[in-house]
Amino acid sequence: IERWIEGDAAARKKLDKQAWDNEKIIKRVVKNGIFFAFSALIAHLFLAYFISIPELYHWMRTSPTEHWGAFLFVFIASSIIFLNFAWFREQLCLVICPYGRLQSALIDDDSLIIGYDEARGEPRGPAKKEGFGDCINCYRCVQVCPTGIDIRQGLQMECIGCANCIDACNTIMTKINRPKGLIRYDSQNGLTGQKRRYLRPRTFIYAALMLVGAGAFTLSAMQLRSANMNIVRMSGAPYFLSDTGVRNQYQVRVINKTNETKTYKLVSAAEGQTYTMEGNEDGITVPPMGEELRPVIISIQRDDYTGKFPLTISLLAPDGEKAIITREAEFLGPNARLWKEHSSK
Repeated sequence: IERWIEGDAAARKKLDKQAWDNEKIIKRVVKNGIFFAFSALIAHLFLAYFISIPELYHWMRTSPTEHWGAFLFVFIASSIIFLNFAWFREQLCLVICPYGRLQSALIDDDSLIIGYDEARGEPRGPAKKEGFGDCINCYRCVQVCPTGIDIRQGLQMECIGCANCIDACNTIMTKINRPKGLIRYDSQNGLTGQKRRYLRPRTFIYAALMLVGAGAFTLSAMQLRSANMNIVRMSGAPYFLSDTGVRNQYQVRVINKTNETKTYKLVSAAEGQTYTMEGNEDGITVPPMGEELRPVIISIQRDDYTGKFPLTISLLAPDGEKAIITREAEFLGPNARLWKEHSSK
């Protein structure tokens, strides 16, 4: 974005030193406006990961006071991302990002890195004079580096492996009719002319860890469901008594994770208990990527009541054959013996 609006590095440096005329003001306003637009977009998409895009769109059309927590989150996240775009930039890689520290702990002298061929490049000097290496000390590798390091000083923690220095150096080598690859992908041993080992203990250890990670990911992906369900007891009294029996009230939240409208059914089971469930007669229809709240009432006749008991509520797929997810709940009530004795008086 910045290169498109303000030009290459040289043009941007010139613009930085330029007085605040109309050209500079327009370019800076447009650039930062686009930066903030992208920052807000990223923050909104991150929020949508948790609440779904349709719900996010609905929230965006309502007053911020109705969802002040989400509004505050988007505002703070957008501001942080914008500050990173506009000001912090490579400092994120140098100060916060753990990539370089992890790499320095995981690699060895045979690992593939971006490096400078010191034997070929030194001593540095003009291309037209004899007695010098291939490096003409043009500093193009330093100028294009997003973190500002000099790769010729060896492997450094700040290197993010972007390979900009390789491209810049190869361009210069082509112009002065020297072989490419003065800066290239190689190992420390390869850059110093030593034999490089491909198979070594850490190679097998890393491969094993990758297989374990891939297996865990595959297993978790296989357990993904097309819908989800949560059950909570409705606010108020834990149970209600009447002349005919006891009832418990629950609130069921069904989430549809597909891109199609689905109608689900609820079924419940409790060993050795006879009861009725209301609120699920016509099924629960949920829009694509949406959710639906439904009150569910479970009642048991006084003569059948023997005390509190556990039960399960399952969410059936639209075809009504397979349970997508099953949740446990508890039916609460008074002491059965005392209640019946009190009712008989």
